[in-house]
Amino acid sequence: LPHTTMAVTTPTITTTKMALHVALSLLLTVVKSLAANPRLACNSTNHRCAERLMEGSQCIDGFCTNPFEGGCLKFFLQDEAYADKYPENSVESKLRRRVLSPERKRICNSEDPESSPFCQSASKDGGYSELRIFPQNWDSSIATSWMMQIILSEILNVPATTETGRATENNNFYNRKMKTDFGMSDLDDNYDSFQNAFDAEGGDCTIYKA
Repeated sequence: LPHTTMAVTTPTITTTKMALHVALSLLLTVVKSLAANPRLACNSTNHRCAERLMEGSQCIDGFCTNPFEGGCLKFFLQDEAYADKYPENSVESKLRRRVLSPERKRICNSEDPESSPFCQSASKDGGYSELRIFPQNWDSSIATSWMMQIILSEILNVPATTETGRATENNNFYNRKMKTDFGMSDLDDNYDSFQNAFDAEGGDCTIYKA
């Protein structure tokens, strides 16, 4: 699709491979948590979201919030145990310092609320158009799409979200209410989504935001 080609240097590739390894390890923990506790409802008397899900989750508007909305890597790597785990000058240590920089946030996607405190806009000077990842309806594909979204949004500064093929369904990793729907599986219908992306002016998928 237009505007999806990225030129990367060797150091970036090395960092990305390492980030992929770290993200995969962390994602196994995340997927286990989300699979056991999808979209938890809560109320004024049953609001122990951090206890039921993970530290950082809060009860807002009847649902426990996504503790990873501000970034998966930042959520986990702030633990000082990782400072001891990685040697000072290792690629992992450099990545950790980069991710935890106060000035750094994940890149916003078209499904983030406007003026979200959890993300920052892609740079208008040379910034990338949003990428849509289409996992269809397989659990393993959804988990893989989340890992891709983490790497793109938190490491490569590329806005990215997931595509279900239905405007009312969502499996975006950063969704505040952790809404995890299965996408379409019928390829005959799915081709319409690819055609829409191809026909979009400038290859901009965000014009199809529901």
